Amino acid sequence: MRGLADGIERPSTPGLWSSFFDDVASVIPPFTLYQTARCGPRIFGHNILFAAFAILLSWTLIHATGDVLQWLALSLVSYAIFSSAQILRTRDPAAHALTWRTPAFMCATLGFSLASMLTINLGFWTAPLALRSMALDKATVGTVLGLTTTIFGMLGVISGGRLADLMLRRSPAGRIHVGLASVIIPIPFVIGMCITRNPTVFFLLNVPVVFFGIMWLPAGAATIQELVMPRMRGTAAAILSLMSTFIGSAFGPYLVGKVSAAQGSLSIGILASLPASLAALALLWIARRQVPAAESSKAARAGHAEDAGARVKSRPQI
Repeated sequence: MRGLADGIERPSTPGLWSSFFDDVASVIPPFTLYQTARCGPRIFGHNILFAAFAILLSWTLIHATGDVLQWLALSLVSYAIFSSAQILRTRDPAAHALTWRTPAFMCATLGFSLASMLTINLGFWTAPLALRSMALDKATVGTVLGLTTTIFGMLGVISGGRLADLMLRRSPAGRIHVGLASVIIPIPFVIGMCITRNPTVFFLLNVPVVFFGIMWLPAGAATIQELVMPRMRGTAAAILSLMSTFIGSAFGPYLVGKVSAAQGSLSIGILASLPASLAALALLWIARRQVPAAESSKAARAGHAEDAGARVKSRPQI
């Protein structure tokens, strides 16, 4: 049972499958309209307004770029995230308070999501960069990069998790320090990969990029788990997954490709994505200062939010 390792016992939850399908419907349009309508006219009205805004923004970006699927998909995902947050606020005020309404959680989630952009960009564009920059055949590039990613990616995840636990013993924000290192260390190696035309140097530089660049993953997952109560860990993990996919996967490779096409250089496209790492550093640095206090106060804040939610539900509906 979740929470036993934390010394917390909770009774079994009735209506588990019903709650599960409600949660799934809260992120899948058009079922989101029904779910938000159940939360009241105010929530439903805000949902409709955001949907209209998302449609207008996607139409504008499609008109400006000509990339229909990119912006349709992103507007749909952004609307799904907004709907999910709305419904969570109504149905589970405590979980909403410890996630979307907690600055430490949001800074950490956004920071780690931006950190994922570099990892995803290099995973997507490293092979094309090698093929375009050097006289290499696809078999060689695929074999070397495949082995490098498999071996050093696995070692990076394991080492990142272990290092995050060791750093936590030194500082309450120790896991954030691992995230900061995971963002900073790969940058000079990425720059070197974009500059060099020597295959051996290129592949050697890719090793620390893969190894250190993935360390944010276990550190980020552990950080957001400790910012919520045990029963909310699935929700917290889902939010981190949604945001890292939304920011890292949806924007990263696309923006690199657009800059590359405009400048005629994939190296320039990859280098143009590095400011996202600076934004990640800024957000994680802020989270580093906020996480300890947020962790120590989570139980009190969850209880306060539950009491406030109960008072709202008990008010007579006019």
